[in-house]
Amino acid sequence: MEVHIKRVSTFIPAYGKVGIMGITDKQFEEIKLFYGKKPQKPNAPGAQLELF
Repeated sequence: MEVHIKRVSTFIPAYGKVGIMGITDKQFEEIKLFYGKKPQKPNAPGAQLELF
């Protein structure tokens, strides 16, 4: 994880902030998503750094 943290820290924008949260495979597996009946409009895609 430290390698990824160091890599991300080099790309922090001057007027921005970045948060990193680490979770295990088991925790990711247990994520539950709930959706309402009314569909939402998709948000404009943001810039994303891909690590994998």
